Amino acid sequence: MRRLLTVITTMLVIAACQQAPAERLPPPRAECAPRDTRVVAPYPISGYWVTPDPDACRTRRTVEAMHRLGADTVIVSGPRLVPGAHPQAGPEVERVFTYDAQEEFGPALTSCPGRDRVEGEARLLFVPVEGTCESGRYDLIVVRSLGDGVGHLAREAAAFGMKLYSGLPAAPQDPAKPWLPDLTALRPLSVLTELILKDYQAEYGTPPGLYQTFELALRERHDNDPIIDLYRAQHRVVAQTMPGATLLLSPYLDARRGRGYAPKLVAQGMRDLAATRSGLPMVIAAQDSRGTGKVGVFTPDEAAAALDPNLEPIVGPGTNEQAYHGSTRDYFLEASRTRLDGVELWMNLEVFEPSPQSGACTRPVQPQRGRTVKDRVDRQLSAAAGLVAKVISYAWDPYLTCAEDSRKPLGEEITARWNEPIVYSAARSGDGLALSGHRIEGAPVTISYRAAGGPFTTVQAAGAAWVPFAPADVDPRWPWIRVSAGNTTFSLRWDERL
Repeated sequence: MRRLLTVITTMLVIAACQQAPAERLPPPRAECAPRDTRVVAPYPISGYWVTPDPDACRTRRTVEAMHRLGADTVIVSGPRLVPGAHPQAGPEVERVFTYDAQEEFGPALTSCPGRDRVEGEARLLFVPVEGTCESGRYDLIVVRSLGDGVGHLAREAAAFGMKLYSGLPAAPQDPAKPWLPDLTALRPLSVLTELILKDYQAEYGTPPGLYQTFELALRERHDNDPIIDLYRAQHRVVAQTMPGATLLLSPYLDARRGRGYAPKLVAQGMRDLAATRSGLPMVIAAQDSRGTGKVGVFTPDEAAAALDPNLEPIVGPGTNEQAYHGSTRDYFLEASRTRLDGVELWMNLEVFEPSPQSGACTRPVQPQRGRTVKDRVDRQLSAAAGLVAKVISYAWDPYLTCAEDSRKPLGEEITARWNEPIVYSAARSGDGLALSGHRIEGAPVTISYRAAGGPFTTVQAAGAAWVPFAPADVDPRWPWIRVSAGNTTFSLRWDERL
């Protein structure tokens, strides 16, 4: 009788889950066009988030387009484990979860052999609430495959010599506080994580990169922080199941006055994240948060300048310093000064605007975002690219691929103008300035400053690792030296030596 009730229960669960049918695979097509492995426009962004596509040929074209811009990294967010309907639950099933994956799993995805099974398009995994598979009470995970998009990405990334960071399963959200995980689901999440990693090992052999999908702010964390508890538990599973895999985290920054935090809190946030890595190599790819409007891109001498109008819907009118505790560079400086064993700092550059504008590309989910332009992306790179080991970006589609109002897609704009110079830093060095940046060598550089008792003075130079510059008349009341190249400007104080 108990077995019959379990069968009836699982059939009802499957029926409920299949009310929203899984996306059907496209019909078979001819072999995809050959790969073009050329890099034609090596821009400083070298990795992108992508959405898995069940079509193998579209996947090839997407990876090829990113590779043409110099990308060597592909990142995928993991699906969320979602509490499901629980119709007429039998005595053996305590909770039901659904997991809709953009990948096809093999036989390694088995929790309780002999009890787990495939019913139609769903794979049923029974997770003992406690003890073993013979305990008699289970959480049920209904896994559905919506195609093999992740598999296509893994194969194409390997063919182009790129690294894939596949998303770890995301924890269910706390119903009362959706920005926090529901830790009551930690056991089924941990079991599912282990099974997926074992399936990866069976399919691909070598450990992939793994992206931690649940987000948090890059700041000091409180004791008993649920997200840190989630990270610690899930990363421990990774270390035990797939030692050697690299963890990728992408916490966000928030400089907004009244809601955000000061740059000085970033250092402890870095340490708190590093403490969850269970001995695994970790990448912290901090979101620069310009796309969401949580941080502004401005130089120190622009603190009193008016905000970029695109930021006003988020922080209201005013100046940069009225809206924000600091600039993008202030936060990445704090992060870069926090040296941690086994941890590498990257920048996740947001290639979108906080809200849509007329004619700007948007995505079909909330919150709506808008298309940005290459000039602004250059300024984001100028602010922090020189402080990190690598720059990646969220997200390839739609923000680099969409086109409206006769404007080219941002990806095409970057391809056409990839070699414009971007200045990353300038520092006093003897009787000159030491410069760094993208395509800065030989590029036109303008150095400007205010002369004591006089107007602004400009000096033209050809970009190099070092350029002569030793003025004796810098106004002490305005000690800023501005070094401009292309669309970007770096400011330093002449009365301070770095």
